[in-house]
Amino acid sequence: MLTGILRTAKEGIFSGLNNLSVHTLLDTEFEDKFGFTEQEVKQLLHDGDLSDQSSQIRTWYNGYTFGNTTIYNPWSLISCVNKKGALKPYWLNTSDNSIIKKLISLASEEVKQELELLLNNKQVEKK
Repeated sequence: MLTGILRTAKEGIFSGLNNLSVHTLLDTEFEDKFGFTEQEVKQLLHDGDLSDQSSQIRTWYNGYTFGNTTIYNPWSLISCVNKKGALKPYWLNTSDNSIIKKLISLASEEVKQELELLLNNKQVEKK
């Protein structure tokens, strides 16, 4: 069962839903399962007749590194292919930012200063 970004609650022994395993982006066992891999992107662009735009599309949707694997956002890539290679921030309106707003409002002054540095293209190093 895939649940997306929210964890499914584990219920007791007599529930209809039990024996779950939770895997996150930090589990290297499944690092290639949270989006499209390089090979899958290559195939997707080939099938969509967009191989000639491959470097542009990879730059625009440059992927994330989980463990040793680069993963691309499926929503953005599928949307791009469906729109014949139109490069847009398709992910932009796919979430609600209320959680982020709440977390920032509750954050310490240090965290807010670090966020400001990041927004100004500065670096913040953390262990």
